[in-house]
Amino acid sequence: MSAASHRRAPHLGTLLLAATVVFLAASVARAIPLTIVDPIYVASQSPAPPHAEAGSVAHIFENSITLATAAYYQAAWNAWNDAQPAEAKWTLVDGGTLTDLALTVSIFDAYSNHTSHGVGGLEIQVDIDYDGADRDELVWSQGLYDNYLLDGSIIAPFYEMDVSTAPGVWTPPVYPFQYEDERFYDFPKGPFDGAFFEADAFLSKVNYTTRTLTIFDGVEYGFYLYAIEVPEPATWALMLVGLVLVPLAARQRRQSVAAVMN
Repeated sequence: MSAASHRRAPHLGTLLLAATVVFLAASVARAIPLTIVDPIYVASQSPAPPHAEAGSVAHIFENSITLATAAYYQAAWNAWNDAQPAEAKWTLVDGGTLTDLALTVSIFDAYSNHTSHGVGGLEIQVDIDYDGADRDELVWSQGLYDNYLLDGSIIAPFYEMDVSTAPGVWTPPVYPFQYEDERFYDFPKGPFDGAFFEADAFLSKVNYTTRTLTIFDGVEYGFYLYAIEVPEPATWALMLVGLVLVPLAARQRRQSVAAVMN
């Protein structure tokens, strides 16, 4: 996803809550280890007019996930499937862990282009090492929890499957972009400031005849964007006055305490 807009910086409490959710989710036991090659977790700009600073903070769990441990996928699936006509509902199947599968995150880089495009996010690629006879049947599917639209507007957070109905791409519920070597690649971008993006991407098998999606191991990752506002001139003046008055007041209190003690 990508978009361009400007919004008020996220409240500190919101960021603390997001960090807590990430920490708790990361503590859940995962299926298999991931190999993460040379990640870049923060991309920032300073100054970043009209803000003093702006940037993207990316995160990824160090182990793979299953449907049972995914934080967002089930809700994203439900939101998508509930919207399908009665005669076109799908069934989601937990396929468990693939034997002898290894996942390598060969690209994981935070991204920020605040000044020229007003967007930030991350780039990710996941390579698979798997010799199973069913390798060619594997595709990727991805569930999202985010708070922005492709037109650049920031809205209330919502769940969605990362799918497309555009011609020439894979049809839902599969992730639109698939590669011959079964790697996963995405470059999501959101608008400054305050956009966030959470994703569960799974190796899957799709059966369009029975409308069944079976998912196996996956990765959980995301980003949030921040921008620090530049204070107005009047605010700068108040800050300068404060810098002068606070030390004076502190010195006067110390002198008063010393006089009483003497």
